[in-house]
Amino acid sequence: MSKDEQLHQDNPADDPASAAADTQEAAPVQPAADPEVSPVLDAVQEAAPSPVASTTSDASASAAATQPAEPATEPTAEQADASEPALPPHFTPIPEEKLARAKRIKRILIVIIVLLLAILLGTAGTALYYYVTYAQVEGSITQPDGVIGPEDDIQDRGTMETIAMPRLTQMFGKTPEAVLTLLGPGYSITKTDTVSEEGTSASEPSAPEDTPADSPADSTEEPATDETGSAIAQVVTISYTSAEQASPVGATQVQNIYLSLDEAGQTVEVYFTSSMNLLDFPISSFADLVATKNSFVATLSSVGATVASDVAYPTLTKEEYTTYVDPEASNKKIRKETREWSGALVAEQPPTNFEISYTYDYGASGAEDTPDRQPSQRMLHIKLS
Repeated sequence: MSKDEQLHQDNPADDPASAAADTQEAAPVQPAADPEVSPVLDAVQEAAPSPVASTTSDASASAAATQPAEPATEPTAEQADASEPALPPHFTPIPEEKLARAKRIKRILIVIIVLLLAILLGTAGTALYYYVTYAQVEGSITQPDGVIGPEDDIQDRGTMETIAMPRLTQMFGKTPEAVLTLLGPGYSITKTDTVSEEGTSASEPSAPEDTPADSPADSTEEPATDETGSAIAQVVTISYTSAEQASPVGATQVQNIYLSLDEAGQTVEVYFTSSMNLLDFPISSFADLVATKNSFVATLSSVGATVASDVAYPTLTKEEYTTYVDPEASNKKIRKETREWSGALVAEQPPTNFEISYTYDYGASGAEDTPDRQPSQRMLHIKLS
């Protein structure tokens, strides 16, 4: 046996014929295709993943993973400006529904405020119109018999000129010229009377020409002298006349001061008479005014006089200080109400005595005895000696 044959026997795979025979022996025997099973097998083979496709997918995924990621592109400047600012984390946007409701409420409040202002202005204009109309109507009404109503009197007092009460006690020992300086503007000497040896004035002093006819007679009566008349040589009348405003019944308000002078020409006695309206006395009924001595004491204090504490103030009934137009009439009308009081002052030198009176004059025809009656004139009289 040759060497090649021996090698061939040792390695049967090198022989092609042997290899083919071996392959045929190793291959499994394929059974014959069953016509009923064949469709099922075909479906299973289609559903099973192909080894080649799986290998391709894995390769693509690996390649994608190994490729570097592309850098993100940054926004341009225009895009950054156009973008809205980021809201803080705690900020909660207001819903559009609430914003719309707030605007509606705001419009409603504005309308309400405008309506209230219009109503207020309308009310104020109406009140002003009626006030002016009422004032004009009331000013044109003339009350009969010289009697005025309370509203008319208050209105007249509000526009009437008023002056302060003069300090009568400071006039003692002064000449008439010095008294004029003390009184100030508006006063003037209207008359000078010489007193006769019998103690009476040579000519009876009279009020200025514009003194109202309905003024109380007491306002023009002659000033008293002392009992002998020897201490008084002259009586000088100083007057103040309110020329700007008339009283409610058309009478000019007058104030007179009568100075009784001794032989040296100095004042030793003062008699003062004035409209209470001119002195701005408060409105009150006569009964309330004279119910106590408080009004008298206060008036005397305003002219510089102090009433002694032991001066009695007698109580009077209404009939004692009232004068009627016809006392016998069944329906008596009041003509005048007057209350006088006198006594000593607290002073070591003149003046040491006083006489004072209030007078409400209701005119010649009088006034009904009613609580709301108003006088046509209210006069004050003071004598210091």
